[in-house]
Amino acid sequence: MKEIVIKTFFGICFLLGSFSKSQTIVGGSISTNTTWDLTGSPYLVQNNVAVMSGVILTINPGVVVKFDSNKSIQFFGALRAIGTQNQKIIFTSGAAVPSPGDWGYILFNSNSPAYNFFTDSGSIMKYCTVEYAGGASVSYNGAVRMNNSFPYLNNCTVHNNSKTAIKGWNLTDTLCIDSCTIQSNTVDTGAVYIKNGAVSIRGCNISNNSLAGIFVSDAATVIKHSVINANNTRGIMLYKSGNNIETDSIISNTISNNLTGGLSINYISFSPGVDVNNKNFVIDSNTILGNTGNGISFSTEPSSQNNSLRIFGNTLNNNSANGIGVYYGFSNVFFNNLLSIGNNDIKNNGANGFYLYNNGQIKNNSYVIYGNTIWNNAANGIDDSQGWWEYFGNSWTVTDNIIGNNTGNGIKFSLTPGGLSNASSNIFSIKKNKLINNGGSQGSGIYMRTNVNCPSKILIEQNVIAENTSVLQGGGIYLGVNDSNTILTENTLINNSASTSSAIYYIGNGNLTANKNTIVYNKATGNDSLRMVYLEETVSFNNNNIYTNSCSSPINLWYDDFNGSTLNAQYCYWKQSTSTGIDGVIWDYFDDQNLGIVNPSGFQLLPDTSAPVTPVENVIKTNMGGGNIQVSWAANSETDLAGYKIYWGSPTGYSFANSINAGNVITYTITAAITDTIVVTAYDSQANGIDDQVEGHESWFNVENCNLSTGNGNPGIGQNNYLFYPNPAKDFLVIKNISAGSTISLYDFSGKLIMTQKSNSAQDILNTSGLPNGIFLIEVNNGNSKSYQKIIINN
Repeated sequence: MKEIVIKTFFGICFLLGSFSKSQTIVGGSISTNTTWDLTGSPYLVQNNVAVMSGVILTINPGVVVKFDSNKSIQFFGALRAIGTQNQKIIFTSGAAVPSPGDWGYILFNSNSPAYNFFTDSGSIMKYCTVEYAGGASVSYNGAVRMNNSFPYLNNCTVHNNSKTAIKGWNLTDTLCIDSCTIQSNTVDTGAVYIKNGAVSIRGCNISNNSLAGIFVSDAATVIKHSVINANNTRGIMLYKSGNNIETDSIISNTISNNLTGGLSINYISFSPGVDVNNKNFVIDSNTILGNTGNGISFSTEPSSQNNSLRIFGNTLNNNSANGIGVYYGFSNVFFNNLLSIGNNDIKNNGANGFYLYNNGQIKNNSYVIYGNTIWNNAANGIDDSQGWWEYFGNSWTVTDNIIGNNTGNGIKFSLTPGGLSNASSNIFSIKKNKLINNGGSQGSGIYMRTNVNCPSKILIEQNVIAENTSVLQGGGIYLGVNDSNTILTENTLINNSASTSSAIYYIGNGNLTANKNTIVYNKATGNDSLRMVYLEETVSFNNNNIYTNSCSSPINLWYDDFNGSTLNAQYCYWKQSTSTGIDGVIWDYFDDQNLGIVNPSGFQLLPDTSAPVTPVENVIKTNMGGGNIQVSWAANSETDLAGYKIYWGSPTGYSFANSINAGNVITYTITAAITDTIVVTAYDSQANGIDDQVEGHESWFNVENCNLSTGNGNPGIGQNNYLFYPNPAKDFLVIKNISAGSTISLYDFSGKLIMTQKSNSAQDILNTSGLPNGIFLIEVNNGNSKSYQKIIINN
């Protein structure tokens, strides 16, 4: 073995009478404790250096170590390189014009003593800079390399290297990297590469590297309080295999502007048939934004069970794909896994807020999504709508979320497995969410579809579903469920719109119980079938508050049961005072022989208090001068009403900057601008200030009323004592029991006036022979009042 050779040169520079600095040439083995101090700096490594076992090389603050081409230093003993913030130790190129890859590496071998945090012994690099390394041709190449060795790296800068900055492999313990800057490295995997064992990365800045910022394979990982920014692939890539129990924590980091995604977790199998089990991930309080790709991506290729993934308190904004994407793939078995997503802010992403792809045997897994704000994403808020083989025994809990302003559906489940499912039903609980102003083709608030291979129990309870817009059916809710039992209760569906079935569209061979809901002001926008609720094979539809205003769907309930059964729609509040008026807003067997019968007996004259509080109407604001705005409104008619609240300023769609409890009055003065959006809500005696709107104890923000217009808008249906026949009409329609001199007008359901004529007697005939087929409204104006009747024309 070549012993170390140290030569010190003192050159005298006669030019200007100044002295040159000393330099020390080093190379070979170091077999006794050695100190490189500032007086011998710079140290020129002209031959490879090896620090032998049991030996300590100490490098003092301010020392510069320069390496000739392809030269390296490795440690079987210990390195104590402790600089200061103002006097860093620099490991660099000896070239006159340095460039990445000029020299080799710093290597800690397996018998190099690990750093001991209790005794401050073992290898440590503190306030060191490592640059222009990576020029060797070795396996696991990098600037700073650890082969089952555990030096402590603290406040180091590792940059401008041609290979991985920090690479550890064959690890059996924890490698600690704190407060380091790792940037502008040309890497083969990640700027930090760790394989096996464990790694702790805290307070680091890992940026602008050519591939991933951090790449970890089969190592328990802790990454905290770090910035991982602008790397050319993912910010963090974690790969897992095998059955060993591991817990990984990614906490309080900023992961931004990386080119193929923020954080990626991947389960892989290095041997056929080997599952990935017992892995636990905690991803908390990170800011993950502006990445090209998913903010967080989790995927598993092999079968996996008993794993958990907790994503809590993160900000996931402005990523080009999904905020969170989870992928179960390749037709394997995924069993008894837990996915928990809570209290995250998921906004402005280029695809879904949360996306789940399943392709395999998906059984006995639990998905819990709670307390998130999922807003303004370019696709769906929550999307579990891809195909799989088998799907059973799984449970979904979606609760206390604000899901709104997404281009697609608020919540979308499309569960259509191609394989056989057993009798173990899936359970879906969608509760206490606010689903607001979402888009989509169907079911813009909630879209739920299951086939006969996916038996399910579905509970949709205490949600506010408001202002969603569908191109086709089900502005609020679309339920296309088979072999499932569905309960829809204590929800508020308000001001949703769709071409038809503006609030609820339900089809399938399962059973639906829809009781104690408030379904109001939902608007159908198509040319026919302008209904608010469309139902098939429903068990019951009782104790609901269901009505429209003059700009909404004129048919409140359409019962399309081809078996001709009877739907109990009892004890509902229709905002009608007579059976005739209620019949006018129901479409059933008595309107079309192919439909089922609706039984609306026991209708209520006041809102049902077991359903959510109905919205406040006729809100008027008046400028009183001096910054005072008087707000007035019509009193609600609930028997358990306790008072009203006023909200104004900076509306988000689900909240306002200011609110005040006005008490049980119908006029109140606030300090505001007349241009402010001001809304009023009503609350009942059970309201406690916590979740009142979703629990139904406080009404949703009031909507503007609109008046009947003969030029546009959809006329509402009123009460009457007139007779219209035949209905459906062909060629003509007879109208009886009218007053002579009454004006008869016919509108289509877009509000367009089709024809008008004046009656000269108590009976008149309307010629309908030239009209297209569809649903129309007849208005009879006797000079004192107007009444309406829906008719079908079937020429």
